[in-house]
Amino acid sequence: MVRENEVREAEVTIEAPAAIDAGLVFIGRIGTPWISRLVSPRLRRIDGPVYRIEVFEPWIPALQSLEAYSRVEVLYWLHLSRRDLVLQSPSNDGDARGTFSLRSPARPNPIGTAIALLQRIDGGTVYVRGLDCIDQTPLLDLKPDRTLFTPIAPPQAEDFRPAMKHRSCPSNPTPDRPLVAITMVLPMIWRSTSASFAQPAPNTSATP
Repeated sequence: MVRENEVREAEVTIEAPAAIDAGLVFIGRIGTPWISRLVSPRLRRIDGPVYRIEVFEPWIPALQSLEAYSRVEVLYWLHLSRRDLVLQSPSNDGDARGTFSLRSPARPNPIGTAIALLQRIDGGTVYVRGLDCIDQTPLLDLKPDRTLFTPIAPPQAEDFRPAMKHRSCPSNPTPDRPLVAITMVLPMIWRSTSASFAQPAPNTSATP
């Protein structure tokens, strides 16, 4: 059940601690057909409308090469959400659950995230499908879907070490010579093959 800012039966609020500036910068805003949470979708739809993400200066050059990926992760700030609920009742039926067990927009730091289908990039504007936020939502970040992204930087020793149970992290680890050798040999192979993993965005003429 969608809410505005009311506190429901069985829900618990706290007096939120004073905010500590983490240095967040809104790098853009998201344009959507929805002007209220009461009408916006609660679950994103890949076949939904095209959303317009406007990136502000001086961050527009950071969009270079993003078009190589068909899916992008969009992080945004749910600016109209409560930040003081520790127990919530999504169904408003008297049954409450902890905020961290839910995907509710009401949270201590109301960060939204979605994997969206990239349609096209036009200058400083990114067009995607698959979001669920309201119009003028502040944009925090854009990045390739991690399942499509292969690291470009040379690999490190830990990238190839087999998983070990109950392994501690020593304060002064001893270099593992075989793994060091691997990291000396593989960077060239890594760089030559990493580009092949980027999937191109669909060629579409869809307009918002």
